[in-house]
Parts: sequence; C-alpha cells; structure tokens
Amino acid sequence: MSKYGILERKNRALERQLEFERNWINTLEDKLITFRSLLRDFKPHPCEYKDDTDAYYRIKHYIESKNVLHEELKVKGDKIIELEQQNASQQTQLKKFEEELAQLRTENREVTAKVN
Repeated sequence: MSKYGILERKNRALERQLEFERNWINTLEDKLITFRSLLRDFKPHPCEYKDDTDAYYRIKHYIESKNVLHEELKVKGDKIIELEQQNASQQTQLKKFEEELAQLRTENREVTAKVN
C-alpha cells in the first residue's frame, strides 16, 4: 500500500476518533448542565436529613460528582486538542504526498509522450 493510502486511512481513523471524542464531550456537557441545574435547586428541607452529618455527606457527595464531571471534560478536551493537532499534521503530510503524486503523474505523462 502506498504512503498516500496509509496516510488517508490514518486520517480517516483520526477523524472518527475526533468525532467520538466530540460526542463524548457533548454528553459530558449535558450531564454537567443537569448537575448544575440540580445543584442550583438543591435546597431540600432540613427535615429530609437524618442529622447534620447526613446533610454534610449528601452535599459533599453531590459536589464531588460535579467535580468529577469537570475533570472528565478537561481530560476529553485535552484529548480533542491532541487529536486535532494530529489530524492537522496528517492533513499537511497528505497534501505533501498529493503534490508529490501530481508531480510524478506529470513526469509520467511527459515520459510517456516522449516514448510515443
């Protein structure tokens, strides 16, 4: 398989991975929006808790869940940036090979014309 074909396959794989990561980010952002709205509305009546300790741990767990989502978003965002950089590099390499291929085709036509 030619360099061009290999790069094209790698590029398509990177684009699929990038699309997956973007979809994952959108899912996490939806979850974060839900958590934020729940947190904003998180005002249960004091009688709903067994005691102050129960209230403390329930709220602490809730906030930790929100922080986990922030971390997941940050990690996925970094991964998307990395994939976009790889994709840009692959695109540049692909363009170079396309130019090289066009040059070789031109040379081939010239040689064929001289032979005929």
